[in-house]
Amino acid sequence: MMMHMKRITIFIALAFLLFACDDFTKGKKGGALATGKPGEVLVVCTDDLWNSGEIDSLIYALAKEEEPYYPLEYAFKFYQKNAGGFNHIHKKVRNILIIQQQNNAQFSPAKVEFVRDKWVKGQLVTEVTFKEKADLLQVAKYDAEKIAHRFEESEIDRIVEANRLAKMKPLAKKIYEKYGVYLDFPSGSEVKSDKDIFLRIDIPERSREMKLDGGPAYETQRANFILSSWLMWQVDYTKKEQLEPKNLLHTQDSILKIYAPHHKEGAYMATEYDSLVYPVSQVFEYNDLYTVEIKGQYRMNGRDDVFMGGPFVSYSFVHPKTNKLITMFGMVHGPSEPLINYIREHKGLFRTLHLE
Repeated sequence: MMMHMKRITIFIALAFLLFACDDFTKGKKGGALATGKPGEVLVVCTDDLWNSGEIDSLIYALAKEEEPYYPLEYAFKFYQKNAGGFNHIHKKVRNILIIQQQNNAQFSPAKVEFVRDKWVKGQLVTEVTFKEKADLLQVAKYDAEKIAHRFEESEIDRIVEANRLAKMKPLAKKIYEKYGVYLDFPSGSEVKSDKDIFLRIDIPERSREMKLDGGPAYETQRANFILSSWLMWQVDYTKKEQLEPKNLLHTQDSILKIYAPHHKEGAYMATEYDSLVYPVSQVFEYNDLYTVEIKGQYRMNGRDDVFMGGPFVSYSFVHPKTNKLITMFGMVHGPSEPLINYIREHKGLFRTLHLE
């Protein structure tokens, strides 16, 4: 199964690499930025190693299924370039994993190194050097989580920086006036609903369009088929039990029913509780804020003729000055489209949060 997944991802085109400078030292000093698609990793190794079973364990561990989303998506996609053909063009890629075998005792066990901005800005290069193939299997077992985490953090850092440079000051001011927090949104983000405690912001530049051709008797129409939205709300905070995931989900469903209706009367957004995609949560601190993250799927309730759903990620915390429980809810809708990078953008959006 792993070999099948690898074969599928190996054909990913390298067209985005065509714009490269001839001297990478000059390119880096001149401010050249890393290229490539979010969530993709270029693996530099020999063809023999790429086609071997030893590397499968490592690639599978790094790909990492993103739970509890369905259809199943992997956090990263991998494609390979032979070490002999790795040149200045490929050195502009944002995520690079170099795996090389050296007949030297110092590389048993294997050595893992991370290098930021090795050839261009915004780049993460991970170098794995090993002596015996058994050492590579140990990397898959003990170091894969760390490597995947570093690639994920690098992706998030790029999103945070891009949002910061977008300078959506009017939107940031509006959010601060309503909730007392600052967020940096991507360029083109737009408020779609502003009611009482609730705010919905769409990110139109993340939307794509498809043609709907009804044949010669009908006009060709266009319809968005990817929707990326950021929802926010706040309620009074009176007891710590409100931060328990089950209570946050109960509040979430109550808010969505009121403030996130479908345009067809009677239909409204709700959390999906099927066992296959039952919400998962984790707790962490961000900027000294006790934060609950919940990942799951949403769906439309209320009508049998409305079919809409997709993944979401939410963040809930108590504002230390207003004593309000604030929830930020990033959701995506896009039938038959890979959506994991859109969710990653919402994760990055939360990481721009600051109070002052």
